[in-house]
Amino acid sequence: MTTVERSVVNLDQLKRDIATARSIQELKEIRDKVEALLEYGKKHGWLFDDRHNAAEAILRCERAMGELLKEMPKNEGAKGLGKQYGVRSHHGTALPPKLEDIGITKNESSRCQTIDDLPEETFEQHIAEAKDKRKELTQASVLKLAKQRDLEDKKAERDAEAQAAPTKPLITLASWEVWLPQQEMCDLLITDPPYATDIDDITSFANAWLPLALSKVKRTGRAYVCIGAYPQELQAYLNVQACMPVQQVLVWSYRNTLGPSPLYGYKQNWQAILYFVGEEAPPLDCPIMNEQFSAQEINAPDGRVGNRYHAWQKPDELAERLIRHSTKPGDRVIDCFTGTGTFLLAAHRLGREAYGCDCSEDMLQIAEQRGCEVRQ
Repeated sequence: MTTVERSVVNLDQLKRDIATARSIQELKEIRDKVEALLEYGKKHGWLFDDRHNAAEAILRCERAMGELLKEMPKNEGAKGLGKQYGVRSHHGTALPPKLEDIGITKNESSRCQTIDDLPEETFEQHIAEAKDKRKELTQASVLKLAKQRDLEDKKAERDAEAQAAPTKPLITLASWEVWLPQQEMCDLLITDPPYATDIDDITSFANAWLPLALSKVKRTGRAYVCIGAYPQELQAYLNVQACMPVQQVLVWSYRNTLGPSPLYGYKQNWQAILYFVGEEAPPLDCPIMNEQFSAQEINAPDGRVGNRYHAWQKPDELAERLIRHSTKPGDRVIDCFTGTGTFLLAAHRLGREAYGCDCSEDMLQIAEQRGCEVRQ
């Protein structure tokens, strides 16, 4: 074994090198060298322990890089420098380095910081378990662990928010015409009105209820209105004149409940969600990148594998996403076509105040069984 090869398996020395490194560049040089040696070792039949030690050194380098990257000031040009350092111009003043200046890509930076976010105990346990079980230690395995931890943390946050919710979702047996005028201003309107297939004149219906409902949304609030994908229904709603214009048309698609095949068209496996934003609304709270796509693909509720209470019921995951993105605990959420309570129950689980109405006693009987409070 050569001197270079021995340096890979000497994990203690690599740990000391990582601990004494004082810059991202130093750590990157150590990591790059070990990565190259690991590739060499894989091709030349290194034993598991040698491969594991090299992989461990790479992860420890990236974890240390992540810590330094978090402390690195952002380079926003002269404007950003003036805000951060109180100078008017960058002439003669050294700007903070950019990632590209130190040879780090945005993906690398994100990965290193994600690895550093793992609690030390969790990180060390993962490394030890991989060695004990003779499993290859990789960046992907650590990132998967970080994602699992993040999901667990978010679930714990949601559970805590739900415990803080002041009341059960409160639903009134009433039509929207009677209920909406009596409502206080809300932070979020989220609702699923009857579709064109259930309404004789969808244009008159849309123009009757939507402007009134949107008038109950604060200037800092938002609204999501679920409608069918039928051309006449889209046209009717997009032509409604209200205090809030449509910001975007979002799409919810699904592939698990397709129904019969039409003879002259295509299977319709999506529905539209009209998205409205108040003039003073804050940014969306959407840290998970793939949740911010305008097309959300989530399976429809399916009675074969879960609970499905009516034909057009929306999935809990979709409901929770939209509510998390647009509100905070304690905010007021309303639904003027409550149905069996999916949106309001999701709001309650997330610690929001939830209020709604529906004129169907059968629907509200199910909503009550699901955990809502129903009033006449």
